[in-house]
Amino acid sequence: MKFYALVGLCLVWWAPSTLAATPCYDTIHASCGTEEFSAYDAASCTAEWGAFPRLGNDTNRLIALHIKHSMQYLLTANYFNEWNVNRPGFHAFFSKLADEEWNSAIDIMTHMLKRGGRLDDNFKLELPKNFENRQNEVESLAWALDLEKEMALQTLHLAYNSNHVPKEMQNLPRDAEFADFLAERLNAITVLRIKHMSNYVNILGQIMGSGMDKAYAMFTFDHEILK
Repeated sequence: MKFYALVGLCLVWWAPSTLAATPCYDTIHASCGTEEFSAYDAASCTAEWGAFPRLGNDTNRLIALHIKHSMQYLLTANYFNEWNVNRPGFHAFFSKLADEEWNSAIDIMTHMLKRGGRLDDNFKLELPKNFENRQNEVESLAWALDLEKEMALQTLHLAYNSNHVPKEMQNLPRDAEFADFLAERLNAITVLRIKHMSNYVNILGQIMGSGMDKAYAMFTFDHEILK
């Protein structure tokens, strides 16, 4: 259902990707009063400016990474919901992560489209591979922590490039608006998520190594901390 919603949004917001050199006014003025007015250069009058289309490809990759992580978390949530595993806390935790990653992908894509960007013609989703159903609870949290750090670095990299232009491209503008949008999301969502996951990994690791009955310790963690 989410995939069809994504496709529908793409079709509605599809926009030209070429940053025209001719100002919008000039192309309209040159066409006014002529029989060819309907054939004016529409690429000159888009919402594209600043970091777009310069960072269009990197933004596309960040969106695809959020969606991939969402699917990975969903697979993990379903595993912990199986009758022979029965970890409702872990199921709820990873289901929430899946939804948050999906919402982040939609938010970034929506902002990119507002700025005149677009999804690439070759945009594709990378499906999760080699999912291991036998991963235990501590491993799953450590794995999720690594995924979130990867996402944080990708977002930080894109935010930096938005407001820094390579020497060979000094004629192109910096884009503080897009950098601020990414930085706000990074600070409000990913940074806190990494902190919480790190705490969960350490708390669970200490509980499991404390000499307490491991089955009871895991049950308590699942029902009292995660759920």
